[in-house]
Amino acid sequence: MLEVAKWYFIIGLCSSVFVFVVFLLVRHRIENPASFDECITRAGLTVLFWPFSLASMVLNRGFIEHLVTEVPFPSSDKNWQEAMDRHQKEIKDSWENLPLCGQYVCARGLDEANYEYTAATFISKSSELVDLLGKDPLRLNSRDSEEAKITNWLRHRDEQSNFYTMVPKVWQRMPYIIIKAIEQGVGKCYCPECSTSYAANELLNPKDTGTSLTIYKIFHCPNNHLVHKTESIRFIL
Repeated sequence: MLEVAKWYFIIGLCSSVFVFVVFLLVRHRIENPASFDECITRAGLTVLFWPFSLASMVLNRGFIEHLVTEVPFPSSDKNWQEAMDRHQKEIKDSWENLPLCGQYVCARGLDEANYEYTAATFISKSSELVDLLGKDPLRLNSRDSEEAKITNWLRHRDEQSNFYTMVPKVWQRMPYIIIKAIEQGVGKCYCPECSTSYAANELLNPKDTGTSLTIYKIFHCPNNHLVHKTESIRFIL
């Protein structure tokens, strides 16, 4: 028994060092690296819980960046407040420094259940999205809503610009606009795993799934790669 415990601890210690070294190597090329203190905490926990870290790597096809990336909802109240303050600042900055909207706009697919983006990119004509959003009476009656702001941004597009504008990730209504576009057959979805662009009406919509309190609307490409998964219904008790 002591021999097993010894080897368990040795493997955990090696795994901990590995996580920390990877953090130092990849933090400059991932979008939201964890803080130095947070990474030390995770590395320390890996000593005891290395089987879970290993399982996480296997599920993520051998990549370890997710272990050293800042989580969207940090566990401590202090980190959570800091993350929320930073997020609100990013939203404010995005509206004060709007990107130029051209003939086409792009947005990343979302896997909301796992707090991450999918590899897919959704591409639509700006004019088609304006027509789509203009049909929503609830949006029209709420001029200050983010969806109304997005529509106004699309309306003031530069028709002479034929480049593709990436929508800021902090625009929280964009994942739901993507759902509207898919359901109305507007735009295309590029799946890098297939290296193919699919029309919106080619995407598969399996039965919505979720926990007992949250239902997610899910879309896959024709080869069953997840391209978009967004919360559809949440029950609040």
